[in-house]
Amino acid sequence: ERVAEKVTELLRQSEDPARAARLRRIRDQLNSAAISTFHSFCARVLREFPVQAGLPPEFTEMDEIRSYILRQEAIDRAIQSLDDDDSQNWIALFSHLSLFRVTNMLNVALEESYEMEKVERLFSDLSKETFLNFLHQQWFRLIEPYLAQLDRNDFDRLVDRVVSMIPPDWQWHKEKAQKVFERLKTYRESRAQPPDSPQALTALMEVVSVLTTQKNGFAYKNLAYLGAAKSWPAACKNPLVALSELSAAVAAPLVSRGLLFGLTPKDDEWYEVFNIFLALYRKTAAIYRQLKQSESGVDFNDLQLLTLKLLESHDEIRRELSRRFDYIMVDEFQDTDELQWQIVKKIAGDARDKLFVVGDPKQSIYGFRNADIRVFKKVKQEFARQAGVNELKDYDGNVVFTESFRFLPLVNRFVNRVFSRILTEEEADPYRVGYHALETRRDLPGKGHVEVTVLDETQREAEYVAWQIERLIAERQTCYEWQGQEVERPLEYGDMAILLRRRNELLEVEQALRDRGIPFKTAGGIGFWQRQEIYDIYHLLRFIQNPQDDFALLAVLRAGFFVLSDEWLFFLADQPGSHYLDKMRHALQESPPWLEAAARQELTAAYELLNRWRKLYDRIPLEDLLRDVMAESHYTDILASQLNGEQAVANVEKLILQAHHFDETGSGGLAGFLSHLTDLIEEEMREGEAQVAIEDRTTVKIMTIHGAKGLQFPVVFLPFLNTKVGGKSTGVHMDGELGMAAAFESAHDEKQDALLLRLLKDRQRRKDLAEARRLFYVGVTRASNYLFLSAQLEQEKSPPE
Repeated sequence: ERVAEKVTELLRQSEDPARAARLRRIRDQLNSAAISTFHSFCARVLREFPVQAGLPPEFTEMDEIRSYILRQEAIDRAIQSLDDDDSQNWIALFSHLSLFRVTNMLNVALEESYEMEKVERLFSDLSKETFLNFLHQQWFRLIEPYLAQLDRNDFDRLVDRVVSMIPPDWQWHKEKAQKVFERLKTYRESRAQPPDSPQALTALMEVVSVLTTQKNGFAYKNLAYLGAAKSWPAACKNPLVALSELSAAVAAPLVSRGLLFGLTPKDDEWYEVFNIFLALYRKTAAIYRQLKQSESGVDFNDLQLLTLKLLESHDEIRRELSRRFDYIMVDEFQDTDELQWQIVKKIAGDARDKLFVVGDPKQSIYGFRNADIRVFKKVKQEFARQAGVNELKDYDGNVVFTESFRFLPLVNRFVNRVFSRILTEEEADPYRVGYHALETRRDLPGKGHVEVTVLDETQREAEYVAWQIERLIAERQTCYEWQGQEVERPLEYGDMAILLRRRNELLEVEQALRDRGIPFKTAGGIGFWQRQEIYDIYHLLRFIQNPQDDFALLAVLRAGFFVLSDEWLFFLADQPGSHYLDKMRHALQESPPWLEAAARQELTAAYELLNRWRKLYDRIPLEDLLRDVMAESHYTDILASQLNGEQAVANVEKLILQAHHFDETGSGGLAGFLSHLTDLIEEEMREGEAQVAIEDRTTVKIMTIHGAKGLQFPVVFLPFLNTKVGGKSTGVHMDGELGMAAAFESAHDEKQDALLLRLLKDRQRRKDLAEARRLFYVGVTRASNYLFLSAQLEQEKSPPE
């Protein structure tokens, strides 16, 4: 749409007939261009070829919530069916893994079906011995760069020297000293094995471990922690300390990554446990497919997976789709995953001049949606090779734009200085990306403002942000805006955005702004199921289903539907009756002294409406019931009058539409919808609030950094920069290239987790850290004039990564 608008604008300005004719052709062609998201494109393909894809012609696209409900139902049915199934040793599975952990694993596997397919193939294709060797090779590849820093000649010479100094009848004073000696001796004997063999590497790492601190892999400065000086011949002190220093160069980085040790007996055990789990997963996946088929539904992953399989199994369809498009451009390519790239490749075919990808690797921030920055890197290399160029730097098809029309000079200088250090590529870490310096095109020398504030633990960051906003407005600070030329004007609330990495601090920020009377909008928040208006409707529906639910009724009476005072509710509690609705009826009949005319009128209205809604709920659709409630209680009118009311009203509308979709599936009426809401609220499902318009100059915007991507603001606040990297973990780790693992009850008394689990954790940690760097870049680069960065550090605590 933006492109079409720009072409229309150029057409209006054009005085050259030939140029105008060309612009008209471009505009007309744009109207027929196939522009869509990956998922909508896949949906169109599947609707065109449903039979070949194995789908009913009128299939429905399930939303995330419906998919979640069906996944939970499939998991419940599969586990309940195990009592009558003796095909596997299910007792062995549940003796190693709790029901909670198995359920989490099944949910992850169903939700990430493409990755799970790869995991299935990996375990199906590899015997236990081959799989364990595969894990060892993965581990060796990661530790090899650190081993390369170890001078093995010096190391071996020192080991030989220490071992040779200990006579056969030496009396050990400390068990630790003897343990060190035994490991040195075992290592010396292991040198007969290939240096990268499991036996040799295990022996080496046992020495490295015993010669360094357990917590952080640091060197010992004396023999006090190696069994005490008297346990060793005097001549052993210097070589042992030297060995400890050499070992620390390897141990320190590997201890921090959990990779100091390789295979353990737990890996052998996990292979057996996981194969039993795979049988349960296949059973669950089959039930999930049946449930989707019963509704003629496909989930988010199905759209892409079925499209890829359609293209792989029907070459005539692939060729037909390829013929339709002279050129294919993939925008925002940094957020593409491997599955999407495979679809694009299939349609593009072998043509070398057909495919264009556009993106900024520095802005790849959707790892939670499976975006894989390695795909971008791989595709750039593929394009270069297809062009006959070995080095990417020599490939002229890799076009990098370095001009910036956003930043004022001082902001631009800050961005370059900081991110040239933060965004650096490393060959050993494929998730890291590099940085190209930006050059501002805004000719305002010396303009721009960047402020970094570190608060102590007594100062609240949200209050600091609110104070800064108040100060900027009160002092009539100015910003520069391009209007054909640079125009200086006073700042307004709408020029400012507070960008958050996660929603944990959202309520605190909102309250700080309310306290100072600062108008705001929360745009694209992800705490939908925890908003007060959602709780209000949830409690109302609970009461309508069960009029004896006093907790729900009290919540409704105090909410915006009726806003009865706490004083009246207190008096109501003393009325006769087994539940509050009965107490309301009794109060209206008996007219106690506290029930004055105004109170009686409000209580009567509430009582009559509650009873009316109760009579309606099983006669009309849920959507109609909720719309009647909103109209008769004026609930949304009350919300609209409050601060940030537009967002609250939009959230109510979103919930009503979900009730409409739920009704359409015929999934159990009010009882089913309530059960569904209860699950979503208790599970704190990640659900975005309803979208509201943010293009105004009267409110400060509170957004996630993800929600702000593609936007810019004259003033940006990035608070809470001390929050730890990494999100909430289910305890289940999966990667299609490595496998799936979780902590489990083992028969082996082994402190180390299985190597597979440690490899998965290490990979996820590297992904999270690399993405956190990019997320910081996206947040910082939303600012054009002013940038405020802040963090709160507790005393005697070092900042997180």
